Amino acid sequence: VLAMKLVALRRKDRPDIRLLIEHLDMAYASAEDYAALLEHAYSGEGALAMALNIPGDDPEATRTEALAIGRWAHDFAQSLRDRNG
Repeated sequence: VLAMKLVALRRKDRPDIRLLIEHLDMAYASAEDYAALLEHAYSGEGALAMALNIPGDDPEATRTEALAIGRWAHDFAQSLRDRNG
């Protein structure tokens, strides 16, 4: 579910993303860890590229986008840690 919420990245999903990050014990996960989560959740041939709207199932573009989402998730988790002190 976290992977689907991260792919969608809707503002209204942020409370759910926070809870899922905490539930999955990913508060200290790296951007690469989040990218790996996406790659695992969308492991079928071209599934992640399709979910991310990457034309032509380009593996490099897919990985780049997964890492960008991973960086966002990592930064989001860090902001939650900072806020909770």
